[in-house]
Amino acid sequence: MSLLTDLFDAQLAILKSDLAADVVPIIQKANNLIAANPTIINVVAQAQSVQVQLLAEAPQIAQDEIKRLATWLNNELQQLAAPPPTPAPAPAPAPAAK
Repeated sequence: MSLLTDLFDAQLAILKSDLAADVVPIIQKANNLIAANPTIINVVAQAQSVQVQLLAEAPQIAQDEIKRLATWLNNELQQLAAPPPTPAPAPAPAPAAK
C-alpha cells in the first residue's frame, strides 16, 4: 500500500473512534430523552440540543484527530527514515577434516 492510502485509512479509523467516543453518547442521550417525553416540542428541543452540542465538540474532535494523525504520520516517517538493520554475517564453514 502507498503512504497516501495508509494515511487515509488512519484518518478514517481516527474519525470512527472519535465519533464513537464523542458523538454517539450525545445522540443516545437525546434519544433517551425523546423516549421519555415523545412530544413534538421535545423532539425539536432535543434535535437543537444535539446540534449545539456537536458544534461545541467539533473543535475538540478536530484537534484530537489532527494530533492522532500527526503522531501516526510521524511514526510512519520514522520507519521510512530508519535504515533496516543489516543481517549478521553467516558464520564461516568449518574446515574439512583430513
